[in-house]
Amino acid sequence: MDTFFTWDYLLSFAGCVAATGLLTQMVKPITQKIPTQIVSYVFAVIIMIVGQFATGQLTSWDVAVLDAVNAIAVSLAANGGFDAVKRVFGKQTDADTEFVDEDDE
Repeated sequence: MDTFFTWDYLLSFAGCVAATGLLTQMVKPITQKIPTQIVSYVFAVIIMIVGQFATGQLTSWDVAVLDAVNAIAVSLAANGGFDAVKRVFGKQTDADTEFVDEDDE
């Protein structure tokens, strides 16, 4: 990122993924009992609906429904992006752990 967020940038896929990932990681300590995927999905929906409302693009309920569907892709990308960053910096995720059978040892 080389600029601050704008409404146009937030409405792009990359901008919404970046904002969703940042917000999810910021509130993660507060929302420990809620699965991260749900938190990121809620943020993605909010960002998209508020962004379209602010720019005048939220013209009917079907646009909001489409935002809810698109938020699935944004949330999955935001979660996957954070996992990738953790792998690059050497922190292992649950998905990266390998099952070791005790009988093999």
